[in-house]
Amino acid sequence: MENSADENGNMITKPLLDDDNNSSSAKGGFRTIPFILANESFEQVASYGLQPNMILYLTREYHLKMTTGSNIIFLWSAATNFKPLLSAIVADIFVGRFRMILFGCVFSLLGVALLWLTTMIPQTRPPPCDESSNNCSSATTLQLFLVFLFWTYVYWSWRN
Repeated sequence: MENSADENGNMITKPLLDDDNNSSSAKGGFRTIPFILANESFEQVASYGLQPNMILYLTREYHLKMTTGSNIIFLWSAATNFKPLLSAIVADIFVGRFRMILFGCVFSLLGVALLWLTTMIPQTRPPPCDESSNNCSSATTLQLFLVFLFWTYVYWSWRN
């Protein structure tokens, strides 16, 4: 039971877990736990699956050295680990926790689609290496910006 006082100092007692399912204003509670657990589980699987594939993508398609790609992934991962704090503040002040989870799921889907587009549109990647002359042109700043923007979009939307 949660206790509080009204303007006259009288004690008001109400249950912490309200099981009134008939109320249209009822939000959250235990019925949302499966959704939150499933969302977090899928986010973790996707996040840990994306990192090893991203290093291969950066070294093979964007012609980055392994050390450069590893450092980029490390720094990017470290920076995005601070995002849940920002998401919590935004959710608490402006959006609400469940709506923020919904937005994160939608943004994650959009981010994955945009990242997929970098594999499908040839202009978003440098040209393939010429095996005979051992000539590889590196990615332009715009190409690297696009892939990191979409990648950050995917990962940041998962971390709320």
